[in-house]
Amino acid sequence: MPSIIIVDDDIDIAKLLRLYLRRLDKEINIYYSPDCQHAVDNVTKITREHGPIDLCILDLHLGSSSGVECISQLRTAGTKKIVVLTAYTRSELIEQARSAGVSEVLFKSKGFEWVASQILGIINPHSSTS
Repeated sequence: MPSIIIVDDDIDIAKLLRLYLRRLDKEINIYYSPDCQHAVDNVTKITREHGPIDLCILDLHLGSSSGVECISQLRTAGTKKIVVLTAYTRSELIEQARSAGVSEVLFKSKGFEWVASQILGIINPHSSTS
């Protein structure tokens, strides 16, 4: 069963994304963290108890910190893949995330149904949802 962690300081965004992901795959394990440190702690604990997180969905703006700064910490903690979900269109920030090794950059403006289908396609590339 795939596992995902959503790292976003906006709980409403996380709840909405969880809703759309559940509509497409009821079996997926979805965890939530509001900031980088909580996410790293969560990923470490989940990895130790259940195995690695298949995908981290990371917002680029986490309150006073940058999601880009969090990428290497999440990898070290045991996240297999990281996808950035952002409303930002600033190319320099997106390029920093890509340079840090994110698998994909998804834009909130595309809509959460589309975002959810892309996420499921990333964790299960043979799925028909993408």
